[in-house]
Amino acid sequence: VNHRGIELSMAGEIAEGLNVVAGASWLRPRLQGETVASGETGERPVGRSPRLALASVQYQPAPWGGSALDADATYSGPRPADHRNLGETSGYTLINVGARYRFSLRNGLPVALRLRVYNAADKYAWYADSSGLQSWEPARRVMLSLTLGD
Repeated sequence: VNHRGIELSMAGEIAEGLNVVAGASWLRPRLQGETVASGETGERPVGRSPRLALASVQYQPAPWGGSALDADATYSGPRPADHRNLGETSGYTLINVGARYRFSLRNGLPVALRLRVYNAADKYAWYADSSGLQSWEPARRVMLSLTLGD
């Protein structure tokens, strides 16, 4: 397996209370060997996307105290779906959004209340993993959690 490409990332506070993490990679994953030369196997590895990107934003202004809003998006390009490279799954973008409120109980115990919406745009997508197993991205789902302690 040979992976050539470029990877870029950045992270930091771009405005007061606004933090961003972003990254992308462009790869050229290729297989080599007898099975590729004979045509028995394709030259692209199963389940590896040549293009990946992510961006995550968190907004927590000082006046909000322990409250914050966040969102993230991930993109995965098309992936070979079989070892002969006869088919591929489509590229897709997923978006998650959330809110968090931190506070302490009277006894000083820290508490975090978190609401998170996964796959907020309700994107239906199939993808292949490196074994060739086909999976799908679950529909939009909401999670509410309460964490006690650090």
